[in-house]
Amino acid sequence: MHDHDAPVPALRVDPPLTATEIELLAGLAGWRGAVRRVLPPQPTPRSPWVPCRDGCCLRLARRHREEPAAWLRWLVREVLDPRAAPALRRAGRLGLAGGHAVGGEIPLAAGTGARLVVRANRVHEVPGAAASAARSTTRRAEVRSRDDDPPA
Repeated sequence: MHDHDAPVPALRVDPPLTATEIELLAGLAGWRGAVRRVLPPQPTPRSPWVPCRDGCCLRLARRHREEPAAWLRWLVREVLDPRAAPALRRAGRLGLAGGHAVGGEIPLAAGTGARLVVRANRVHEVPGAAASAARSTTRRAEVRSRDDDPPA
């Protein structure tokens, strides 16, 4: 778990996580001192998301950063705000309160400009400037090639 002492990009969680939810998320991430947890069908063996001690935010771990968007979507659906009947039953058995809203924006890869944007539990991956520029150039080239085609 992390403290708020260091300026680390994080996503807000409202209302804050309960002690049971903090312990579960720390275990899914394989965090030091936490009981290792696995809840099938989780996206990869370890979650890249680590809660703060107060439960008011989540940040990406330094290690095990695979699939952050897929993991966050899974955490919202199965742990933080379950709505489907099977997920609600599982959450009830685990003593999870649910009803959490996640929001904010964090960088995904240093220097790329890629980021994860979360609004009202909707997770969006936004590519970096280089990827956006490449797509824009491709679209302009496609439009030019259609304009250059002779009329039929």
